Amino acid sequence: MFVFLIVMLIFSATMPRISLPRTETPRLGFWQQLQWKRVFGDRHSVWLILSILAGGVFLQFQNLFTLVFTFTVTQDKLLIALLNLLYTGAAFLGLILYRKFKWNDHFCLWLGVLLLSAGFVIAMFPLKPLLILSNVLTAFGMFFFAMIWNAQQFQCIEDYAPGRKAAFLIWRESMLVGMRIVLLVFIMSLDKLEGWLYISIIGVTLASLILIPVVQAKAVRLMAHGRKKREGTEPLGEEGNLPRPPTFSA
Repeated sequence: MFVFLIVMLIFSATMPRISLPRTETPRLGFWQQLQWKRVFGDRHSVWLILSILAGGVFLQFQNLFTLVFTFTVTQDKLLIALLNLLYTGAAFLGLILYRKFKWNDHFCLWLGVLLLSAGFVIAMFPLKPLLILSNVLTAFGMFFFAMIWNAQQFQCIEDYAPGRKAAFLIWRESMLVGMRIVLLVFIMSLDKLEGWLYISIIGVTLASLILIPVVQAKAVRLMAHGRKKREGTEPLGEEGNLPRPPTFSA
């Protein structure tokens, strides 16, 4: 791991410098740019906030319990490595299917939600084969979910000024971390993978997960409508399609 870290730092040092494009508007101070009303002043921002908060709950459960389920199945290091290889293969299969069939984003997001939900429901029955199946399904579904969820949120802030984009990302990460902490407080009260608290945590996670594509679709629609209204033309892409990658000036 230390060797990979060194290689990463060396590679980062060789990358070209990237700077934000200059704007004609007066520069604002750091705290002024972070003002809540300045960052979340658009109509679609409310739905983005709900999506982020729900995502924080889901991501905490998924990241933590993937490890918990793995170590519940076995303590053998070789078997753990093979299981992680299996989960990586499931995510890689998702990439192959996505490139082959070119499903639209709306379908991919709901596909990811359904696969993740199935994995969480299976986890209510803490048998070793079912826990492995749960991790396979969640790894498979996580590829579709994470790809579309993040891309659509970046699509919604594509027209923001550089400073506002940075402020949005700071607020976004703060909300994700906050919801992770809230769920972690309840998870730390668990003694074993059963009981009413464990089932309740899964239920809250499932509700949050299902809520995400609903509110995010609303945010994307409002964003596209606002862009059309500002430009007086049709939006650049169909709703549910990934935005083109941003370009940076060297």
